Amino acid sequence: MISFFKEKINIHTDNLQSVIAKKTNNTSLSGKLLDKLVSIANTQYEFKNGEADFIIKGTLCSTNVNYKKVSKLITKIKSFKPVKDDSILKFTRGKSMRRNC
Repeated sequence: MISFFKEKINIHTDNLQSVIAKKTNNTSLSGKLLDKLVSIANTQYEFKNGEADFIIKGTLCSTNVNYKKVSKLITKIKSFKPVKDDSILKFTRGKSMRRNC
């Protein structure tokens, strides 16, 4: 059966792993998807000072960084396994979704 609908992301019910699983067929990451990833990471890891923006988008964050939670997120991202070799969300040698992560 052919599916005409993309797998939609719900920032209230999805977690970081489910979003990555849904988007393994993407060939690029849109700004909207990155915003949703940041929102989900902020909720899931209780970030309050822009830590998820720094990890996912590479933007600077404040000086009150919660290093323990940032380390937890980075460790989680490193543990993800690629589903497809040609996916934009491919993880190799501990690298995460984007160059600046």
